[in-house]
Amino acid sequence: MTLPDKVKELFDYPVPAHSLRAGYALGGMSLGVFFLLFLSGALLAYFGYTPDVKGAYDSIVSIGKTPLLSNFRAIHALSAELFLALAAIHVTRIVLTKSYYKERRVTWNVGIVILGLAVAFFFTGTLLKWDQEGTEAFAHVLWVNESIPGGGFLTNLLFNENIPLKMFVIHAVALPFVMAGLLGVHLVLIKALKISGLSPSAPPAPETVSFTDHMKVVLTYSAIITAGVIIVSLFYQPEITGSPIDGVEWTKPPWPFLFLYTLENWYGIWPLLLGPPILFGWLLVIPSLSNSSSNWDMGQYLYFAMVALIVILILVGAWSAPVVHIM
Repeated sequence: MTLPDKVKELFDYPVPAHSLRAGYALGGMSLGVFFLLFLSGALLAYFGYTPDVKGAYDSIVSIGKTPLLSNFRAIHALSAELFLALAAIHVTRIVLTKSYYKERRVTWNVGIVILGLAVAFFFTGTLLKWDQEGTEAFAHVLWVNESIPGGGFLTNLLFNENIPLKMFVIHAVALPFVMAGLLGVHLVLIKALKISGLSPSAPPAPETVSFTDHMKVVLTYSAIITAGVIIVSLFYQPEITGSPIDGVEWTKPPWPFLFLYTLENWYGIWPLLLGPPILFGWLLVIPSLSNSSSNWDMGQYLYFAMVALIVILILVGAWSAPVVHIM
């Protein structure tokens, strides 16, 4: 088999016509935004960012004042939020169509780990700024570490000095390496199990279009998203919350973490300790509460109940006054 034949076999195979719908292109759109994240981040790392305690904040300020680099920073920040949002919407579409049923559960599990990595990307990116928001976020990391068995050892191993450099290695080397591997596994599973149907109870849809047609839809939406991000970057600059001041806590976390911030305001450190494992554990359990019926099941009800609760907590956190927790 020649190389063109191998490439054709890899991408040119029949898929159902509903794969051309926008909802079934969300995973591909997320991947497109991830590539935009990688490219913009690599340019920032090479041309502007200084990963050390003394230079990190000043380099971010300098990037914000430098033409083109400031646009790349805006593109990177916007892409980070879009990647997380698209991944969450993708998960929601899967829940709506029960595309995690039976043998597809392993694909779902890998996808949830990818979602967790997206959150880790976002959080470590916040720390890299090493502004007031970043240092307060890191202070919360230390606070949590102090409260778990072995946390002191972890702090001494990973966070004893030059935090921006270590966060940079995690953010720009370790997480991309793991993400690339998991995305590869995820894509192989999708090809092996084929694109999911409209519901587990529906008869198999006839495969009347090619996967290359699906990719054209994904690339079209990705191009539109990329153009939108570039246009917005011309008028938008991500906030920098000022040079860090020791012993002061006045910022709020970015919106993906506001639900934990609200719970922290009410209950202290416990939501930070228990919230993430409960949230991702709950997502992994959702398929166990599902069935093949076309009617809604317990898994779907619980998923959307939790989503509603998280949205409410985010709104409460956004509207509430800043609260001092550990300073």
